[in-house]
Amino acid sequence: MSADGRPGSGKDAVRLVLEAVARETDVEEIVREFGPLGRFSNGDAGAALLGVAAEALELGQFTRSDPLRYLGLRERYLPEVDVSGKNENYKSDWTLRAVAALAGGVEPGVEDQLRFWRIMDLERWAVHAVVAYVRAAADHTGQTVSQICVAVAEEHGFALRT
Repeated sequence: MSADGRPGSGKDAVRLVLEAVARETDVEEIVREFGPLGRFSNGDAGAALLGVAAEALELGQFTRSDPLRYLGLRERYLPEVDVSGKNENYKSDWTLRAVAALAGGVEPGVEDQLRFWRIMDLERWAVHAVVAYVRAAADHTGQTVSQICVAVAEEHGFALRT
């Protein structure tokens, strides 16, 4: 946290989002909680969250012979999210695919996207991706959402406060 109590780093974003996801907070409420990060970020928080989503995807133990089906992913794991319009659909789709690329070892070109997006857009859609891939991993492995969040937090060297 910064001196004035505002979260201000990628690590702050990871903690805030994982704790909220572990509590199964509504995804749009997480985005609202996350809002202060976006106003004081240079994109680091969004990039960190894409990495968190990729870690969750890896914890899901998906393989080429037992893949996570991309078609309908958003509808299955983010049913409460209303994505409307060409721009929102593009950003949501790009973010979900960027996470899969990261998990596969391909850098998706976040910097290139940030030239055309507002930083807060990246962070919003990255929060959605974390929620979707944590839920998918929990569903596929039989673990709880909270267990997946705890495992990701441990990878980042901290324990969750839920």
